Amino acid sequence: MMPYLRKAKSNGAFIIAIDPRVTGTTKIADLHLQIKPGADTALVNGMLRIILEEGYDDHRFIAEHTTGWEELLAYLKTVRHS
Repeated sequence: MMPYLRKAKSNGAFIIAIDPRVTGTTKIADLHLQIKPGADTALVNGMLRIILEEGYDDHRFIAEHTTGWEELLAYLKTVRHS
């Protein structure tokens, strides 16, 4: 994976690594989100909320390639957020 990340970075990609540890990937990242272990669920829920609120979701892709979308939407409505 690292050769692909290095090539993407050399082509101008902004690399974001999400990991509680310091790793080779986080060392080359432009942004290291060093979340606490176990916080990944909260991060993903927050990212999903923003994707939905900003209209970044791809309805066609979701319909063709996922299952449980309606259940996920219902769950997200129950999750407390600030």
